[in-house]
Amino acid sequence: MNIRKPVDYGTMYRELTAILTQNLPQMDEVYAIGKAISQRPEKDAAVAAAEFLQANFPDRTGFSPRNVRRMRDFYKVYENDQTLLRLAMKIGWTLNVVIMEAELTREPRISCLRKVASKKLSKNELLEIILNGAFVEETVDESTEICYNITSKIRITALGLRKFIDISYMHNRTVCLLPLWRVTMKKDFPKKNNAIKGAIAIGTWKNEEVPIFSVSTQHELNQLIGYVKHINAANGTVLYRGQTNNYPGLKPSGCRGQGYVSGDIINGLMNDTRFQHYLGLDQPEVAGWTKYQELLIEAVLQHYGANTRCMDFVDNHWCALWFGLYRFDPVTHRYVKRTDQDGVIYIYLYLADTNCPSINGVYIGEDAYTVDLRKALPSYFLRPASQHGWIVRNRNASANSDYGENVLCVISMKIRGVANWLGDGLLLTQDNFFPDYNVDDGYKALLSRQERSGIYKQSGKILPQDTIQNYHYYKGFYCSEDRGFKIAPQKVFFSEKTEITSIITLYEILLKRGWTEESCFNKKWSIENPCVGQSPATAVLVQRIFGGDILRYSWRSRQHYFNRINGIDIDLTSQERIDNPFNKYSECSRKGLPPKNETRILEKASTLLREAKISERGEPNVP
Repeated sequence: MNIRKPVDYGTMYRELTAILTQNLPQMDEVYAIGKAISQRPEKDAAVAAAEFLQANFPDRTGFSPRNVRRMRDFYKVYENDQTLLRLAMKIGWTLNVVIMEAELTREPRISCLRKVASKKLSKNELLEIILNGAFVEETVDESTEICYNITSKIRITALGLRKFIDISYMHNRTVCLLPLWRVTMKKDFPKKNNAIKGAIAIGTWKNEEVPIFSVSTQHELNQLIGYVKHINAANGTVLYRGQTNNYPGLKPSGCRGQGYVSGDIINGLMNDTRFQHYLGLDQPEVAGWTKYQELLIEAVLQHYGANTRCMDFVDNHWCALWFGLYRFDPVTHRYVKRTDQDGVIYIYLYLADTNCPSINGVYIGEDAYTVDLRKALPSYFLRPASQHGWIVRNRNASANSDYGENVLCVISMKIRGVANWLGDGLLLTQDNFFPDYNVDDGYKALLSRQERSGIYKQSGKILPQDTIQNYHYYKGFYCSEDRGFKIAPQKVFFSEKTEITSIITLYEILLKRGWTEESCFNKKWSIENPCVGQSPATAVLVQRIFGGDILRYSWRSRQHYFNRINGIDIDLTSQERIDNPFNKYSECSRKGLPPKNETRILEKASTLLREAKISERGEPNVP
């Protein structure tokens, strides 16, 4: 058996001690620390150095493992480029971190370093420059750092983007003194006459350049997608969007006449310190960077069901196929497989501009921001990781935004074929793609900040109700058996145009508009938890619609009411006791309403019925 021997970091520790006792200027110290760590071959050397510095220099800050790894990376980036090193040593450590993590190529890095030093930019000013790609391409005489200027026109690559700029030649030195601009992102469309293992061109979409292909096997699908990715390898990242219909454009939900989240909502979340931490917006490289924070908040709201000006995509075509194969059923709150076997599923192949500067998975393109949510968000936002989620937002997003311009092709497939390809694996299910809020902590953080969401936490209610789609209403109340969710009403009841077909449907209606201060049996009702004081009236209403018995137990010197239907205990107001959950329903035996409160309870039930706008077909709104 191999036993790992402890690593002797004694030499490195002595070097670090010597460095910190010299009172060096900040950047000299950073460079020296990075050099000492880089001389060690062990991958854990940076962590060991951080632990040593924290333990032996407790009065000093900035020695977290993450920051010490940055010091190591700083040394490795600049050790063989004295021109860059001289420029980097002239600015502070925080600004250097921003430039490093922007992953700029050499010439834009030079431009940024020069601007920071000459204009004494703040971190936020530097971030805005990076976000907007406001660089000047410079190639300098490294011995003199002097720029020369005569004009010629050639094509170069910088920041990984196609650009045409005016450059100059003098004494064999190349220089650009003009602002950098980008030409339109190149898109290579698959040709309709290409033979791709049986894929058939059946028409065009939106314009003559965008072909529609029909495929009948998974091999045809995979090769077609591979071909499109191959011919666009230098152009950006090919993403996918599964559709149940072939729409004439790609408009976000917030651009379809439904409105989109306001700036006040986004600002409210930006000012929520705890939520900032949840999103990772308090990290040094992005803290205080307003544009980045606004963008990421809008992106996460979009992915969790809000109406925004962003568009959802995935980078896994099996995920896209699933979203074309399943339709959401608003009654059961489940995605249901389509049964029209001869029906068609569509996948849109979209070219995202990712050949551009990026920070933490946010790509800053000329015309659009593209966000890889798995990189941009902490992993406790589980849904993006499950769905392979991306978000695209036009830089000049408006109410008429249409993302169809970057669609490369549309693929058409029969439902029966797709259903066979996907099979019944657990990875391709609603439970995986939409994990409930007891698993997806980011989802719970959002719902806890939304009015009448069914999640009651000590967070300010920043989001209006229904901003975030709640797929898990059945988690918000107590039901002793899963089959209780399928208990059918005794008669046909409606709330406005919604038929009450299940306990879940009724709960959603009561949560959204039924439980009000007027139907509350005590004086403790609040919008933060609207089911408080609603158990008497709710139990009467459930019995009216679904039958069964009303039962009660004592709690805090008052009665709490619930229902027992076919031996199944159901308590729609169980979260009234969120701080003290009750789990002894089966032991309760007291049935019915107490005579002294019966009249008032029935009055409250009438009020609840009216507030929820519930009526039996053909009958007035009275219990």
